[in-house]
Amino acid sequence: MAIPPPQSILMPPPRLGSFTPTVRYRYFSGAECIWKRELVHAYNCHLIFRKRFDCDSPIFAGELRITASDTYRLFINGQFVGDGPTRSERGQAYVDHYNAVDLPISPGENVIVVIALNKYLAEHGQPPKDGAIALALDAHCSSGCALELRTGKDWKVRIADWYRKPAPRRFSPIGFNEHIDFRKAGQDVLNLRFPDTHWESADVVDDKHLAQCYPRPTPPFIYNHIFPKAALRWGKTGSLTGMMGVARHKAELPAASQGRFKTWVYAESNINDAYVFFGCDNHARVIVNGESVWEQGAPDNQFRQHLSTYEDAWYQGMFHGHGIRFEPNAADRVTSRCQLKAGWNELVVDIDFFDKCYGFELTFCDTNSNQRLPLLNRAQQAIDENNTWLWRVADTDDWQLLKNTSEEIRPYLEPSHLTEWDYREKTEIPEGVDTVFRRAEDGGLVLLPGQFVEYELEAYAVGFLKMNLSGPEGSIVEFALSERNDLTSDRISPINNGQWLVERITLSGNEDQYTGLERRGGRYLSIHVRKARGPVIITTLMMRAMRYNNERMGEFTCSDPVLNWMWKIGYRTTELSTFDLSENCPTREMAQSSGDTFVRTHQLACMWGDLRVSEKAIREFAADQLDNRWGRAMVPSGYGDSIVDFALLLPIWIWSHYQITGGEALIPDVFSGVRNLFTYASKFEDKRGYLIPMERSRNQVYLDMKLADAVRQLPNVAGLQAYYVKSLEHGALLADMLGQKPMAHQWRAKAKNLRTRINEDFWAVNQALYMNGEDGNGRICPETGAATNYIMLWADIPPADRATAMLKQLFPAADEENLNLWPDGEGVYLKHLMADALLKRGCCYEALTAWRGFYGSMMNQMKTIPEAWDRSWADKLPTEYSSTPSANFSTVSPASSRSLVHPVGIGAMWHLMTHICGIKPAKPGYREIHWEPMPGDLQTMNARFPLVNREEYVEISIEPNAQGGRCITLSCPTDIAVESSNRWLASNDYLGIQRNA
Repeated sequence: MAIPPPQSILMPPPRLGSFTPTVRYRYFSGAECIWKRELVHAYNCHLIFRKRFDCDSPIFAGELRITASDTYRLFINGQFVGDGPTRSERGQAYVDHYNAVDLPISPGENVIVVIALNKYLAEHGQPPKDGAIALALDAHCSSGCALELRTGKDWKVRIADWYRKPAPRRFSPIGFNEHIDFRKAGQDVLNLRFPDTHWESADVVDDKHLAQCYPRPTPPFIYNHIFPKAALRWGKTGSLTGMMGVARHKAELPAASQGRFKTWVYAESNINDAYVFFGCDNHARVIVNGESVWEQGAPDNQFRQHLSTYEDAWYQGMFHGHGIRFEPNAADRVTSRCQLKAGWNELVVDIDFFDKCYGFELTFCDTNSNQRLPLLNRAQQAIDENNTWLWRVADTDDWQLLKNTSEEIRPYLEPSHLTEWDYREKTEIPEGVDTVFRRAEDGGLVLLPGQFVEYELEAYAVGFLKMNLSGPEGSIVEFALSERNDLTSDRISPINNGQWLVERITLSGNEDQYTGLERRGGRYLSIHVRKARGPVIITTLMMRAMRYNNERMGEFTCSDPVLNWMWKIGYRTTELSTFDLSENCPTREMAQSSGDTFVRTHQLACMWGDLRVSEKAIREFAADQLDNRWGRAMVPSGYGDSIVDFALLLPIWIWSHYQITGGEALIPDVFSGVRNLFTYASKFEDKRGYLIPMERSRNQVYLDMKLADAVRQLPNVAGLQAYYVKSLEHGALLADMLGQKPMAHQWRAKAKNLRTRINEDFWAVNQALYMNGEDGNGRICPETGAATNYIMLWADIPPADRATAMLKQLFPAADEENLNLWPDGEGVYLKHLMADALLKRGCCYEALTAWRGFYGSMMNQMKTIPEAWDRSWADKLPTEYSSTPSANFSTVSPASSRSLVHPVGIGAMWHLMTHICGIKPAKPGYREIHWEPMPGDLQTMNARFPLVNREEYVEISIEPNAQGGRCITLSCPTDIAVESSNRWLASNDYLGIQRNA
């Protein structure tokens, strides 16, 4: 199927401030929601819709509106128009608007085509919704006639069966890998003349998940092309001997929900210690010679925490990858050891929900080298055919020989595991491979059967991979985009951090044009011709990279390279993970988490001066906070474990957003969420006023990821009480604004009493620090730590004398941080709160010391931000080490300029604006500025920050002066009053203000 690559049609700017829900008919009057009725609840369902229409003359005005659940890709007359929509909660839909003048509609007959995908799963960032699309086109033609087009029963639809099903689940909380068979795409379905008369008519379906419509609240994405920069590896893969498994789409099997598979494995001699490496996206068990060697979790392990309450009514068990999938890492190998005796060994694999899975694959590996053992397996010991299996339906004794539709099925096994286990022979990279796609030379890149190439892209990119390629019909081409390239390995990792990365194309025999329907992210690309009868030629290879459409960019440089690096990596990290949601990771989780987004609000304010993503998120989290449960940590969709301290951030976040933007209209719209939060929280207060969340297996206290074993499991967490105090006090500020004086008084009184109680119960006099909490018997735990105490300072729990004493414990000297108070290492979540706690007390040198120690030691090792960092690693590892351990003992590549997970790791960059540069709002929305710079020992600086809801910037410069001090200059618009202070400056430092016209 040919999908041409012209530039997308630009959407008009979003209609700002229109968050009031409107019934669907406001945008789609006369249009119906359409789908195939029997597939509205189908998993990973791809449909294609077509509609021919006439236009009598050129269009001079009008718009096209479209929404869908989950995903659409829109074409008109074969030209790509756009992707969407913005992700939303169930029962809601965001509507994309396209200017009809810019659409490729011509006088005469035209065709509109929509490729739609509905995964119908509880994913991070995307709840399960019934499949549906709705579209309306209203345009005025130069002839004076009106052009109207509406979705309805007169549209044609068919299953886009070139997307092979069932496909492997990419990761438990996100979607599926794409396995595309271009042989089934037939002629170009985007073409006007494509014969669709035999297609079925679309069904009108329920609109319950598109019933409330909003205009798109954030700007449409902008795109650019990212090409391969350098070839990293080139070579050929070897024999598949030793790989075993069943590819369900190639096997003749009934639709049984459970199955048992058996084969015999031959070993030349006794193997006393081997690993079983195994892959399957459902519950599975592996049994060798009658002994269970590995089981893939309980059927619901790690499922319901992502399920939330969406599917409880019909849920019957784990399927489609919700669960722990085996990966070849040290943590799992302990449970997958086995012994093989000389001769034949019985191997049995049990699969639950087999009718919904893609199959399974496994291999035996040497425990020392991790190399695949070239063992043969046969359904019957007497036959000669390899990788053959017997099967039976569970709870029966009727073993049958498994029949396959392909003579050799191993190339059709799940490609991420095949790539992980492949034998590889690297050879010299041929001349020109680096630049072939930039030069656009005739011939392109030629890969022979079995050959692979791995590239580094010009930059880390998030978007859609595009390839034009051709080769013999039935050729299998596999490719993966990854964020890791371990220089000690012989391949780009195809299984990384829980994700299965490799996708697959089967060629039609003609030129095939591939553009991924779901976005991917990474910096390293691998391509492998798994199976072919001749060469495969790739003429186009690029990433159609997407990013948030921000026109203004903040800047920061100074005399300290660590701070420059913080800003640069923070900027790039945030840019790569801010789309229609403020995501905590653009590849692995793709979720909008309240804790991450709270910090992201401040990052975006100083980076872009654009907080539309923050407003959208606040509205979503406030709507999700009911009076009978904690607000979920991830919205849209959800996360079954409520993270209580994240929920308590809501009023603090709303107040901060208001101070930055000055947007008062938001507060009455979201205040019910604040009221519901405190109504529910009060149910968990003990008689002393402490907040004690129950059902801790379902209600976590996050605080900081490195405290998992130290603090989170305490019934009474001291840091959580500090969160509660700060949350109540900010809720009172919001109540005051709305005239809710009794409510504000009640919340302030509760906060005051709780602050007093914390100071009475948790203060350790001898240590001059707060203790972490109390155990289940009500005994105060004597342990103290930096995390708890920074939270106390952030929430203003200690009186002034205690705060001074605490700071002396945290920092024996301004340039000496007490790292003994980080016994579990440092996580990234507290860096924003820590910086706030220090800087608002004037501890600039202490904050700089902390940043330089934490980020500086990291910078010596890598160019990325891991989820957690232990400074002691910096002394143990060589500079630019390529396998630096991260918090979960996986590895972090030094080559990618972003965080693997959770970009909140650069949260402190906000404080470069508000404290180091000293620019704070004296009135909400920066209508007036309080300027109190705190540059510490920085000798030079140039910075500018875009103002929210305005076109202008504020700028700061620092230069040495003749008196041995510094000239510090603020430039800002003439209509903004500035109140300045030299409180934190030396006597030979001078302040100056310039006015921009």
